[in-house]
Amino acid sequence: MTYERSSRKPARMGVLLIAALLGGCSTTTVNAPPTTAMIRSGFLSDYSVLSADTRNRGRLRYEAPNRRIAESEGIAFDRIHIWRTRDDSLGNIEALELQRVADDLYFALRAQLENDYAIVEEPNGAALVIHLGLTDVRESDVPLDVFATSIPPVKLLSEDREPTDAVRRLLGAAAIEMEIEDAKTGEVLFAAIDRRISTDFGATGPASWATMREAFEFWANRVAARLTASTKGKR
Repeated sequence: MTYERSSRKPARMGVLLIAALLGGCSTTTVNAPPTTAMIRSGFLSDYSVLSADTRNRGRLRYEAPNRRIAESEGIAFDRIHIWRTRDDSLGNIEALELQRVADDLYFALRAQLENDYAIVEEPNGAALVIHLGLTDVRESDVPLDVFATSIPPVKLLSEDREPTDAVRRLLGAAAIEMEIEDAKTGEVLFAAIDRRISTDFGATGPASWATMREAFEFWANRVAARLTASTKGKR
């Protein structure tokens, strides 16, 4: 079974873009679609195709049967998103901190993938597109705060400044969600949701930016290893 990325994509691509952060963090409200058994933020196109990853507890994934990732002519990143239930709000987290979270997630995955794939700015021909987000959504069909960052990231926050309690709480409750789609056909070749990241942090979140970055790097290493295994036909 294969599936294509949802027609929700233009709506997601059209949410708030924060390229210059001098004005603080604004947010936009969208509605997540209805869910069934599992918690589904609506970031991924189809949660019903996901299955448990037996090697990684707390992680669900999907891989297209034809597995054409190795044949790609490059990988492009969509803007990195952070979604949160409006009741919890992203408004109490500074835009610079949200930017830092998005930047480190992006660079962690890019560093792993660029060893085996060409990273391109615009997806052309047989290129793939990665949709990557951090989601803290506990109910279906509720208003969400959405933060979307520019690509490439701008890295404005100093290394000397530690994360506030507000961003720690976000990271202590969030999941990482990702889809890889064929830029030409829209078919989703790989999808995953990983809640282990918040389990690793604990309810109080990471103690430092370094701790967050290390967790993102560990996650990205697992994803890259899974993609490598997939392209070689291993399950």
